[in-house]
Amino acid sequence: MNRRDFFKKITLNKAEYIRPPYHKENELFNNCIHCSGKCKEACEENIIEIAPDKTPYIDFQKGGCTFCKKCFDFCDLGVLNFGEKKRIAAYFKIEPKKCLAWVKIVCNSCLDVCNDKAITFNNLFNPSINNQCVGCGFCLVSCPVSAIEYTIQ
Repeated sequence: MNRRDFFKKITLNKAEYIRPPYHKENELFNNCIHCSGKCKEACEENIIEIAPDKTPYIDFQKGGCTFCKKCFDFCDLGVLNFGEKKRIAAYFKIEPKKCLAWVKIVCNSCLDVCNDKAITFNNLFNPSINNQCVGCGFCLVSCPVSAIEYTIQ
């Protein structure tokens, strides 16, 4: 474990976890203490991690979520429910002061990876993330200058 991962693990508290998709209530994650992390093993993008309290969370520094539903398929404790909306509870925004396209440099890295048409540009510049965003996180990892930020909803 490198230094950054170490500090990330000790500073991340339970309220700050971004949970996998297909869940209704965060309280259900308390059931995860009885699991061996099957959702982490099933994740095709390898973005699910297990916190010290044995609950799963998404690490967007590793990639984005394809909503493949494998985490749901392997959850036998009823924490994840496929009937729930295909959405991750993270709100993404583009920080104009960091974004290349906001300083008139042609860059559409975030647009190229967004399958949900959640990023709009004004001609070639000034991108923003609209309400079609499902919180997959692919824009975050594709941005060459880390101009995309997120908060937990």
